[in-house]
Order: sequence, then C-alpha cells, then structure tokens
Amino acid sequence: MRSLLCAAALLVVGAQALTKGHDLSSTAVMENEQGTVWYNTAGKQAAIEDILGAGGMDSVRLRIWTGDEYALNYTLPLAQRFSKAGYKIFLDMHFSDTWAQPSDQQMPTAWDASSVETLAAACREHVSSTLKAFTKGGVELDILSIGNEITNGFLYPTGKIGKSFGSFAKLWKAAREGVSDAVAAGTKQPKVMVHLDNGWDSEVVSWFFKGLFAEGVTTDDVDVLGFSFYPYYNVKATLKALTESLTLMANTYKKPIYVAETDWPTSCTTVTLSEKFAVSARGQREWVMAIMDVLEGLPNGLGAGIFYWEPGYITMPGLGSACGCNLLFDVNWESQSDTYAKALSSVYMFAEENSGQGSNTQQSQNTPAPQAQTGSSATSTSTPTPTPQTQTQTDSSQQKEIDFSQLEQSSSGSSQQSGGSSTQQSSGSPTQQTAVQQRTPTPQTRTTSAPKLTRTPQTQTPTDSSQQKEIDFSQLEQSSSGSNQQSGGSSTQQTAESSVQQTDDSVVQQQ
Repeated sequence: MRSLLCAAALLVVGAQALTKGHDLSSTAVMENEQGTVWYNTAGKQAAIEDILGAGGMDSVRLRIWTGDEYALNYTLPLAQRFSKAGYKIFLDMHFSDTWAQPSDQQMPTAWDASSVETLAAACREHVSSTLKAFTKGGVELDILSIGNEITNGFLYPTGKIGKSFGSFAKLWKAAREGVSDAVAAGTKQPKVMVHLDNGWDSEVVSWFFKGLFAEGVTTDDVDVLGFSFYPYYNVKATLKALTESLTLMANTYKKPIYVAETDWPTSCTTVTLSEKFAVSARGQREWVMAIMDVLEGLPNGLGAGIFYWEPGYITMPGLGSACGCNLLFDVNWESQSDTYAKALSSVYMFAEENSGQGSNTQQSQNTPAPQAQTGSSATSTSTPTPTPQTQTQTDSSQQKEIDFSQLEQSSSGSSQQSGGSSTQQSSGSPTQQTAVQQRTPTPQTRTTSAPKLTRTPQTQTPTDSSQQKEIDFSQLEQSSSGSNQQSGGSSTQQTAESSVQQTDDSVVQQQ
C-alpha cells in the first residue's frame, strides 16, 4: 500500500507544471539609480514584472545579503511588490555582506566567528529573524535557498569545505534549524533548497551531497535541489551532461530539482559556448526551452522549475560572464534622466506558445516609447564585433527620442558564435576551468560618477582583448519594427507576434 501511495504521489508531482521564474534582484537598483523605464516588445511602457509575467513568468527569485545593498531593507519591499502582483517568491540567502559564489563566500563582518558554535548560532538567528520579517511583511516564501552556489561551502574560512564537511555541515544545519524556529513562530514552511553551481557536473554534485549527508544533515532537511547551469564557463556544460547529472540526482535523492540560474547570450565573441543555439533572442528562448525539456524528462516528474538570472540587470549586460550581453532587454542610454529598456522577443521564453505577444500590455501603461528620427541608422550593417560606445553622459541637451526601430537586431549577426571551436580560450575553456567555477563579475556603468553597483567595475579598454567590450545598443536586436516603422501609436504597427517571428528568422539567416 505504501508503495502505491508513493507512486501516486510521484504521478501528482509529474502532473505539475514547471515553475518558471526570473531573478529580478537588481530591479529597484536599476529603477532608482539608473532611472530605468521598461517597455514591452510592442513599445508600450510597463512594469518589468508585467512584461515578464505576460511571457509566462510565475515566480521571482530575489537575493538577500546580511548587509549592504541587498540587505533586508532592500529585498523585503521588492518581495512585497512582486508578491502583491501575484508572483511566488524564491529567496536566495547569501550569508554574506556581498556576493557569495564558489570562489568567494565572505563571512558577514558583524558576526561572531570566534568558534563554529558562535557562528552557527548567528546562522540560526539570521535565518529565523529574516523569515519572521518576511512573514510580518506579508510575504510567503515558496522557496528558500540556504546559501548561494555553496559547492565549496559558505561562511569562509570557517565553513569552507576542505578535507571534511564537518564545520560546513554544522553551519548549514544551524541555518536549517532557523527555518524550523520561524515556522514554529507562525511562518509558512518554505521549500528549503541546497543550491550548487555547475549542475551538469555529476561527479562534483554527487561528491557534495554524499559529503553533506554524511555529516549530520539529513535528506529530510532538504526539500528541493537547485543547480546553476550556464553555457559559457565550460564547454562540457552540455544539455546531455545536464540530463545525466540531474537524472542521477533524481534517482538518488528523489527530490524535486530546479535549474536555479541560467542565461544565454545575445552577444558573445570571446567564448566557445557549450551548445550551438543562435547567439540571439531566439537562441535565448531555444536554450531555455531545451532546459525545460530536460527537466520535464527527469524520472518520476522530479523536474520542478527554472529561473533565468537577472534579465534586466542593465548596468551589467554580460551578467558576470565574458559574453557581451545576456539580458532580455535592449537598452538606450541617451537620455540624461531615464534609461529606456525595451524587451526582446525572448521575454516570452516561458509562454506556452510564442504567439499573441501583443497581449502583454494588459497591465501596462499605454505610453508609447519615444521614437528617434534618424535617417541612416536603419540601414546600418553589422560588424564582426559590437562597436564600443562610451556610456558616460556629457551631453546636457534635452532628452533624445529613442529609435526602437533600430532595436532587436540580434548581436548574433555581429558576434558570430564559432560554435564548437576549440581554439578559443576563455572562461568557458576546459583548460581554464576547475570542477567548481569562479565567476568574475564585471559591471558596466554609464556615468563617470558611477552608482553603487556592488561588483567590481571593469576598465573598458578596446585594445585589451581580455576585457569585456562595451556594446553599441543601436546595433543590437534590430527587429522587423524597422520595417513596420513604429511612429508613436501608429495604427500601421505590426503585431508583436509577426515582429518576433521576423526578427528570429533574420537571426537564423545570419548564423
């Protein structure tokens, strides 16, 4: 009887649709410090959550730090905004005052690290108080990740995994107990996640979970498994490898599995990608759909969901990679007061059908995006590499109109992915990768007095091929809107559906 009940439960899990989400942690920073105004594919102003929601998003992932820019006083109001809009919330706890990733999991400066015990107590209290604050603020968490990409541990140096998982496991277990404390005080139980990078690497992820569960953490402490999966850090990060790795995890631990982070570029000239999708908005959709196919094919319906990482982090278009741009928005920096971000067709990556895109204005402000009236830009041709532009604003003249007819020209035409070329050496090259990868974030800013952006700024030197180059957004993602010539609210504008299809077809022809 028990086996029949278990089988029935697994069938129920299998019948559930995948969770489809985006990490929108930087949204308030972009809006408040960069003056970002979001536009859908039809050129209508809308909230970013409305644009992505129309594309199938049902959940939002948000990071929270122990201090500094993404602390509780930043992340909770953002969670309230998205929760009130009807989206499930996935909270990603970094246990650091700054970015936490495999290479760097800095301990919070205010925490007592005099012993493992005092640090464990701080972990437990931090998790408990954070969850209680979200409950008090009216936000129910769907998923809670205890740590971000903790393949090497967290809270370095005490919690860094070396010869033993002992200290790390004790700290993680204490954080998990903080969840139980909050639940006992009235917080709704979230799904507790362990999040690792390189979900395609079955050897590493197997090593991690065997070590964790041998040191006092039980499988009952973990509700779901989460993995990052990127195409540009290692050419071995293939869909086949991901399938094999996640299948092994599903069969071994019988836990729902999420791809907690992923991206695909629209501009990438210096990296050999792990798969051969177009370097374009169409490629972004196809990459994500391929991952969804992997998840939906996992044993016993254990594929649970997918999250695209930071589609609107416009000051860091490469999103920490060596690629030029992984965003789902094209950006015009010309205005002195606002930054205009227009959605690419890839915002519909989660839609059940890539059609009917004109409907995403249902919650938008029907404010046509400004149009630039330039005569020559519409005939601009792509070049082998994106033309660097200076993002520093020195022109004090009145705000210029934006020519959205020049947007949506896929940078794949100018960045010509070399597919499986083995001669490119980059962060994605096997010769430069270890089992646990390090991402070196390299944000871009548009002003000389840059806003506080949290990751180390890069020097944009055109002659240095090792540096991520600036992007000429006037050359990116030129859509068929160039042929339907948007002019304010002109009734001659084609539907977003046909615009998307023409854009993607033109991209394929350029490959």
